[in-house]
Amino acid sequence: MGRSKGQILEAIIAAACVTGGIYLLSSLDAHPMPNTGAVLSFKYLDDVKFYAPPLGAIAILVFSAPTLPKLFNIVIGTVGSTLVAFVLVHVLGASMFTRALACGLAMLFMKLFGTVYPPAGALAVLFVDNAAMHKLGIFYCLMPGLSGTLVLCILAAIKIEILTRMKPCLKKHDPRGEWTQALMP
Repeated sequence: MGRSKGQILEAIIAAACVTGGIYLLSSLDAHPMPNTGAVLSFKYLDDVKFYAPPLGAIAILVFSAPTLPKLFNIVIGTVGSTLVAFVLVHVLGASMFTRALACGLAMLFMKLFGTVYPPAGALAVLFVDNAAMHKLGIFYCLMPGLSGTLVLCILAAIKIEILTRMKPCLKKHDPRGEWTQALMP
């Protein structure tokens, strides 16, 4: 399997961004932010959460997104899916049926809004399955799903902007695009 120099460079940059993004989320999650949590949740929560396991998949996808509109779809899919899970657990309680229905209705929401994003379904199932997440209540839609996703999307947007602004310089030093073609859509 021959890869071009540009594909290798793009893979290295994406891997570095994913590593940095997950490390940043883990660091943010490890440092209590009681004032921020209280403000965002109207004194309901003690802290802001940034990390959940599905954010690993989200990081891989957002740092592979070549443009910003796809990042917007990620946010809409995530909020809708987690909101569906919250409502179902509140109405039906946590069960195997609720888990399946949360995933199915998350898919329905994302298809109807044109924002199909598989890790958002994982966040919905995680909420149903993890009793510790239930204490977050409606704020699960914001933390860690949306808070972590937004941090990753901001980092991905910065990556896209940096590469876009570097395009003229990269073209000057690599006119045939051997190293840079895969970096720029």
